[in-house]
Amino acid sequence: MTCILMVVFGSYGPLCDYPLCPFKTAKHIHCQLVHLATQKVYEVTFVYTFNSRIERRMLWQQLVSISSTVSNPWICMGDFNVVLNMDERLGSDHLHLADMKDFGHYLDTCSLVDHPATGCHFTWNNKQGDGLKWAKLDRILITPQWIREVGSTASFLTAGISDHSPGLVVVHTHNVVHKKTFRYMNCWSLSPHFLSCVKDNWQMGYAGGRIHTLFQNLKHLKKRAKVHDLNLKDASTKFFYSKIAARKIRNTVGSIHDEHGVLKTGLRAVADGNKSPGIDGYSSGFFLDALSIVGHDFKEAVYEFFLHGKLPKSANSTLLVLVPKLDTPLLLRTLGLLSLCTTFYKVVSKILANRIQGVMDQIIRRQCFCGSDGFYR
Repeated sequence: MTCILMVVFGSYGPLCDYPLCPFKTAKHIHCQLVHLATQKVYEVTFVYTFNSRIERRMLWQQLVSISSTVSNPWICMGDFNVVLNMDERLGSDHLHLADMKDFGHYLDTCSLVDHPATGCHFTWNNKQGDGLKWAKLDRILITPQWIREVGSTASFLTAGISDHSPGLVVVHTHNVVHKKTFRYMNCWSLSPHFLSCVKDNWQMGYAGGRIHTLFQNLKHLKKRAKVHDLNLKDASTKFFYSKIAARKIRNTVGSIHDEHGVLKTGLRAVADGNKSPGIDGYSSGFFLDALSIVGHDFKEAVYEFFLHGKLPKSANSTLLVLVPKLDTPLLLRTLGLLSLCTTFYKVVSKILANRIQGVMDQIIRRQCFCGSDGFYR
C-alpha cells in the first residue's frame, strides 16, 4: 500500500482545505497525516508564499517555529514564489540575490532540502507566447528525518491549464532499510581525542601477512569510529549533518528510464549515487591524519605486495558508483560511472605506473606515444 500526497499550485494557493489543522494562516497550512495501514505519522506543511520579501519573511519565521516543534518526518511543499539559484529562472533577468540568500538561510535553519523529483524542472511559466518566462517557484522540501525514515518518490507533472506544475509525492510503506555505510570524515581529525582513539584501537596481534593485518586493523577501527566517541558535539552539529543529508538526497537516483523509455524504480533497477570513498570507507585523508600511528603498517603492507605480488580481496575490491550529472537524471546516459578503489590499491597502482613508465619506451614503439606529458594512451 502507498500513500499519495498531491497539491496543485496556482494563483489561489492549494485547492483543498484542511479544517482540522493545528496550525493554519492565510499563507500556510500545517497538519499531521496518519497512514491508516501503518499508523505512521507525518508532518505536512502546504504553503503559498507572499510576493514581497518582507511578507515572505513572516512565513519563513513561521516555518522556523514549526521546525522547532515537529518530532515526526516533515515534508513542506507549495509555491514559495522565489528561486534558490540563478539557474532556476529562464527568460527573465528579474533576479534578486537578497531574496535567494534569505530563502537559503531559512531553509538551512529549518534543515529542509529539496526532495529529488522527476518531471518538470521549471514549475511555473507565464504562458505569454513570445515573452515566455520560466522559473522553479514550487518545491517539495523534506528534513533529514524524512530521508532516514520514509521511502518516497516525487514528481512535478505537466502544468496543463494552470501556470504551475502539480507536485506529486508517493510514500511507500514497504521501504527498504539501507545499511549505514561507514565513511571517514576529515573533520574527525580536528577532535583532540582523534589520535588517541586511533591508537587505542590499532591492534598488532593479527595472524597473517602485513596486508591482512593492515585491513583487519582498519576493520576493527571502523567498528569503534562513532561520532560520539570522538566528542564531536558542538553548536554546528545540526547544520553540519543537514548539509550531509542534503548532499545524500541530491545524489540519490529514485527512478530512471531504460533504453525503451520504460520508467524503472527500486533498488534492483536504480543505483544509489551516494557511497563511501572506497569499499572500506577510508579516504587518503585518514592515513595522512593518522600517519604517525598507521604509517609504518601501511608501508610494510606495500613492501609485502612488491615482495610477493599478491593482493587479498579486501585490498583489491572496487566500489562502482553512478553519479548523477543532472539534478533530475532520467536516462542512464545522464549518470557518470566512477570506480572507487581503496587507498592502498591506489598507492600500489601509482608505484607500478611510475616504475613501468621508465621502461615503456623500450617495449612500445614511439608511434604509440600520445601526449606531451610522456604518458602512453
